Amino acid sequence: MPISRSVYVSPALAGERRTVRHSIGALRQLEVETSKAIGANRGGRH
Repeated sequence: MPISRSVYVSPALAGERRTVRHSIGALRQLEVETSKAIGANRGGRH
């Protein structure tokens, strides 16, 4: 049955999607921190 198969595969897909989203969020946070550090080094303030 295709339905049961999709239900069986869905947890793995959800975990994969969650990992991708988490890594993207971490990269964005790192980008924000880097831009803040660059702004601090330049002496500029927002």
